[in-house]
Amino acid sequence: METLQQLANEYLKNFDAGQKAMAASPKSLEYCVGLLEKFRPATVLDAGSGLSSLVFHAVHEKVTTIDDNGHWSEKTVGIIQSRLNKTIGITPLNDDIFAQRFDFTFYDYGDIETRIYCFKTILALTNDLIYLDDFHVGFYRDYIYSRAKRFTIIDLEEATKDEFGRYGAVLIKNPALKAAFGL
Repeated sequence: METLQQLANEYLKNFDAGQKAMAASPKSLEYCVGLLEKFRPATVLDAGSGLSSLVFHAVHEKVTTIDDNGHWSEKTVGIIQSRLNKTIGITPLNDDIFAQRFDFTFYDYGDIETRIYCFKTILALTNDLIYLDDFHVGFYRDYIYSRAKRFTIIDLEEATKDEFGRYGAVLIKNPALKAAFGL
């Protein structure tokens, strides 16, 4: 299997500089792959297709990918087919997904306003951990803190900040996992 950096390089060579800043940060994805290795979740929700989809489908068997952008979904399906020889379906966040629960969610769905709008749904669908991409965006970060007060949020600026200044956070829903983060 290709390394995460090889997958990222192959994926990103199809994009110009402006689009590269929109893709999930390889640094964040590396952190998330570490979480998957450490916690071994049974199910993964990849909310927002793209580079994250390529990485998660490469390293985990039970991944569900959703997206609100048909163009990105189409590109992602093609890249996964060509790089991983795997056929996946990508749907928008809809009623069908409510029958499922996920142990780990990578949350990079839509633009920031869409993410705010869908946050409570993602929170309800996730059992254990949510990686919140783009936590560097102040009003998004403030919203998350205001709506997730009963959960533990770990700001990962030091661990995941990339060349564009982006970084993420982990929201811990399952209190039993706090000790694994040294809390």
